[in-house]
Formats: sequence, C-alpha cells, structure tokens
Amino acid sequence: MSVVSRREREKVQRRQAILDAAKELFLEKGYFLTTMEAIAEKAELGKGTIYLYFSNKDELYISVTEEGFFILEENMARVSEQDLEPLERLKSYYYTFVDHCLTHREHFRIFEYFLTDYAQKNIPEYLIDRINDHTWKCLEYSVKAVEEAIDEGVLREDVDPVHLSIIIWRLGTGLLELAINREPEKEEGGLHGDLTQSAIDMLLQGVMLR
Repeated sequence: MSVVSRREREKVQRRQAILDAAKELFLEKGYFLTTMEAIAEKAELGKGTIYLYFSNKDELYISVTEEGFFILEENMARVSEQDLEPLERLKSYYYTFVDHCLTHREHFRIFEYFLTDYAQKNIPEYLIDRINDHTWKCLEYSVKAVEEAIDEGVLREDVDPVHLSIIIWRLGTGLLELAINREPEKEEGGLHGDLTQSAIDMLLQGVMLR
C-alpha cells in the first residue's frame, strides 16, 4: 500500500471519528451545549484538527445529519427497484421512511434541531440547501409514485403529487415524534405500530377514485 493511499485512509478514518463523536454529543447534550472542544476531546483529537475537516459547528452538524439521509436514500432506491403497483410503492416509501427513523432514532432526534426556527435563521443558507436537496431527493420517489397512480386511474386527477408527498412526509414525522420521543423504548407496536398504518390508509382513501 502506498504512502498516499495510507494517508487518505487515515484522513477518512479521522473524519469519521469526528462525525461519530459529534453525533454522540449532539444526541446527549443537544446542539447548543455541544462545543467543538468537546467534540475534539471525544474524538481524541486536537481542536485544530477538527477545523481541518469542518469549518464550524454548523457544517459538522449538517454532515452528521446527512449521514442519516444517505442511509435513507439507499433504502428508498431499493424500493424503487421493486415490482410494485404505484399505490403499494407509495406506501412502501412511507413505511421505509418510518422504519428508517425508528431504526436510526439518533438521527431523527438530532434532525429535530434543523426543523426549528432558530436553526433555519442561523444555519448558513448553503448548508440548509444541502439538507433540502436530500429532502427533495427522497420526496421525488413519492412524487413519481403519486404521478403513476394518477396516470393509472387509482388516485384522483386533481391531486397535486408534490403536495400529497409533502403531506405524507409530514404525517410520518408527526407520528414519529410520538413514537420516538414519547415511547423511546418501544421497538414494535404502540403508537407507531397502529397509527402509522391507519394514518396512511385513511389519508390515501381520501384521494382515491371511488
């Protein structure tokens, strides 16, 4: 192995160690109480080393948040490759999102800060755009499924694919807030077991052709 490749591998490992330390602290202490000094100490690196990889805490926070989206996007892509009817595909995207958040609860909890007014006003726009791009990439799967369901006469023609996809997304996050923050120890059943399925069924019944 060459010196260059070994150095590159070490850089990747060091960057991941920083992300892992930041994720643990953001989850434990929250965004405001987490400092770059604490992250450096957790990662067993000098504070100056952290700034070689991330320019500030906001960029580090966004990078931690992106890790969850990378996993979700891979799962969404797998659903898109399955041979499913449009409506079943749409439901599958919804369940995939819910299952992802329940499996990676730490990412969901950390992401909640991004949704606050403070974060939206204070995180630099170019970093917010990075997360918005990931959000839209996930929504596009749902939008396409809605469009196909409309074309096949399953959903009403007056349904806006983007609006319905956003409503489904926010429906999921609302129920996940109950499941994750109020039933943190439950892995199956409970609110996220019954309400999740009932909610998507009732929502889609309202936009289906009779």
